[in-house]
Amino acid sequence: MRHVGEGGPAYLLVARNEASQRRAAAALIRPAEVAPAAARLSLWGASWPAGDLVAWWLGGLRYIDDPPMLDVWRAPRATISLGGGDCEDLSIAALSLLIALGGSGALVVGTYFSHNGPIGHAWMEGWDGAGWLHLDATNRSLTRWMRPPEYVPMVAYSAR
Repeated sequence: MRHVGEGGPAYLLVARNEASQRRAAAALIRPAEVAPAAARLSLWGASWPAGDLVAWWLGGLRYIDDPPMLDVWRAPRATISLGGGDCEDLSIAALSLLIALGGSGALVVGTYFSHNGPIGHAWMEGWDGAGWLHLDATNRSLTRWMRPPEYVPMVAYSAR
């Protein structure tokens, strides 16, 4: 794992193993980086559950592939500055925002079984005022009370 950035890493180059991913999640899930957005969303959508606010907020970000042969995980501020990121980046930003809004959760890495076959994927799962939620940050798909069967988790990394 290697990092670049001031203060804390803006991004980490992550090996495809659980220890490296766990360290990256611990270093990059940063509710403080999205606290201003959480404050604005809390005022604007005071009656919405936090998970719904996070799914709506993700509409301002787009999916951006990592460079070939690299697994880059970005901090929320770096993802926002770039205007998006891949599944890990968007899920880290979304989880950071959920926590900043008073919820809790974990970054989940596993397999997504699409119509094209299985692919490695990341998403977030957590709790807010309305209960348990599953959020695929790449398409803003929010599901409550159950994980859709096409998502098969391998590991989950909590903020701390």
